Amino acid sequence: MKQKTTYTFISALIIFTFALILLAPSVSKCQPSKARTSKRPRKVSIKVACPIFLKTCARILAKEFKKIKPFTTVILVDSIESKLIDEQASEPEVSFTVRSKSLKSKKNKSKKSENEKVFLGLGRTAMVIYVNRKNPLKGLTIPQIDAIFSQNRKCGFPFEVTGFGQLGLTGSWIDTPIEPLGTAAFPKIVRWFEQMCLCNGMLKQDVKLLATKTDLIRAISSQKRTIGFHTLIKDEKGIRAVAISRKEGDDYFLPTYANIRSGLYPLIGMIGIEYTENIGKEALEFVRFCLTKKAKKILLTCGPIPIFPSGYKTKELNSKKKAATP
Repeated sequence: MKQKTTYTFISALIIFTFALILLAPSVSKCQPSKARTSKRPRKVSIKVACPIFLKTCARILAKEFKKIKPFTTVILVDSIESKLIDEQASEPEVSFTVRSKSLKSKKNKSKKSENEKVFLGLGRTAMVIYVNRKNPLKGLTIPQIDAIFSQNRKCGFPFEVTGFGQLGLTGSWIDTPIEPLGTAAFPKIVRWFEQMCLCNGMLKQDVKLLATKTDLIRAISSQKRTIGFHTLIKDEKGIRAVAISRKEGDDYFLPTYANIRSGLYPLIGMIGIEYTENIGKEALEFVRFCLTKKAKKILLTCGPIPIFPSGYKTKELNSKKKAATP
């Protein structure tokens, strides 16, 4: 009797074990899985206010950032400014603003403004004065630029400059009149020129503003008596940059990569990101990405305006070049 009971118990145990094995998959389906219940990364959108002239660079940066953070999308909106001018940006519905400001000192540090905003410099760009390659003019001071292009000479030059003889040129150039040119290739670029070169004065009405960079290059290269302004042009065909000095007696510097990066060239603007302390985790990650070596390479090569990042070196950035005094 005991032996029969033992066999019965063993049989029941075997049947129960097989039942557990067969039911295990279905039971596990009913159990909440860690993989199924774990949180997926949430999709996040960052709104960035950006001036039109920086849109190309910003799009490339956003695309590269997407490869690193696939669940974060950077949405670019037009900046209220959309211009190269040192004014307060007020974009209440964006994470941060990409903007430009004048470089008032050689220091490149983040500073808090009165309204708790921080400006983080990414790189520098420059305003350049161009002449025909056959024009012997070597350099100009900022007051002389003001006397050529402005209505009211706020930089303090004693008289209006209308001819090359007034700039010290001799021979056939003494009586050659100056034909001042400008460009309206980017929104409000004229205002930036007025701020940096005319001491916040006003442009003369007879300064001819051309629509594109190509038009400006064509006009200067075909006419020796022209002087024009534009941001730094990568490929100078038939034109050349003039060395600039802050005032008479100071050194003259050409707009080389090294001089722009170091701050020796006088007509420099800073491109950077303006944000508040409550910027948000995702937006802060994008800001940090903009400081990487990869982002700095993009800033140097993308878009119509070259930007020269701090700490990024190329063959062109090796030596500072001081121009001979005119």
